[in-house]
Amino acid sequence: MLVGEIMTRDVVTVTTDATVAEVARLFSEKKVSGVPVLDKHGAVAGVVSEADLLHRAEIRTERRHAWWSALFETDTTLAREFVRQGARKVSDIMNTNLITVAENATLASAAELLDKHRIKRLVVLRGDKLAGIISRADIVRAIVKTSQAKAGATSATGSDDAIRQTLLDR
Repeated sequence: MLVGEIMTRDVVTVTTDATVAEVARLFSEKKVSGVPVLDKHGAVAGVVSEADLLHRAEIRTERRHAWWSALFETDTTLAREFVRQGARKVSDIMNTNLITVAENATLASAAELLDKHRIKRLVVLRGDKLAGIISRADIVRAIVKTSQAKAGATSATGSDDAIRQTLLDR
């Protein structure tokens, strides 16, 4: 099975100049947990997810650091975290370290990327353009669809040979 067969094609996106408040509202209204961020030319510039909204100054969920953690953190890292927690624009909080998959990649390779990088969604590209998104939920739906198709084929044929083959396949 290929990524393009099960990916979500109608992708909710935002632009780099969208505000954090707009993205939070969009997540809530569209019932999504992450979206690709497009630059002014329509290219994928990053991804913003619910995880990027967890530690925010306006709701007092900033990260609290023990005094000794400063010994292990660089000033640059702490400054970047401070900016992200109070940022107003998506461009300041989005993840730009994109992990993508091609539309014609196998489902197995997409599952491996999701697992290896411990992420919940992959941006799917057709060439260098956004083609869709594949998430863990899309893979789960593929299991259901495949199971239903196999069950339908078995009940439709109903022959002993078909039932035997189904059992062997399982």
